[in-house]
Formats: sequence, structure tokens, C-alpha cells
Amino acid sequence: MNATNSKMKSLLCATALILPATLALTSCTSVSSQNAALSRQLYQPPTLHLKAGVPIQTAEGIYTPQEDEVWHSAARFNEAEREAQNLAAALQQATAK
Repeated sequence: MNATNSKMKSLLCATALILPATLALTSCTSVSSQNAALSRQLYQPPTLHLKAGVPIQTAEGIYTPQEDEVWHSAARFNEAEREAQNLAAALQQATAK
């Protein structure tokens, strides 16, 4: 029985030492991951107004609009598309009655 008690005490001591260290490491990782995610959030305007003849640096190279242009964000486009689909469905329901 003495050997069993000794093994049990050793296991409890090991657990008591490892658990706080593990919790500390995982909490640090969680906080740093959250901070990294927050720092990656960028402002994305709903539209970009480009003036004719003004060069714009893009990931693919420099783009120079030939005339004034308005570019819409993907979020704005998706919202407009969803609204159009909803209106089309409502119109179809109204004409089916």
C-alpha cells in the first residue's frame, strides 16, 4: 500500500505543477490571438470614388482610370444583390395571388 500511496502523491504533485503552467500558456495564447485578430480588422469603405487620370496602386500594379469611376465593396454588392433577390421573390409572390 505504501508504494501505491507514493505513486498517487507523485501523480497529484505532477498534476498540481502542470495544470497551472498549462492554463497560463493557453490563456496567453488566447489573448495574443484575439489581439492579432483585432489588429487585422481593416476599415473597408462601401465605395471608392476614383478620379480620371489619377494613378492608383493595386496588388496587381498601377491602374489609371480613364474616366471618373465608383467602385463598390463586395459587402455592398452582396447586400444590393440580396435585396434585389428579396424584392423579386416578393413580386413573384404578389403576382401569384
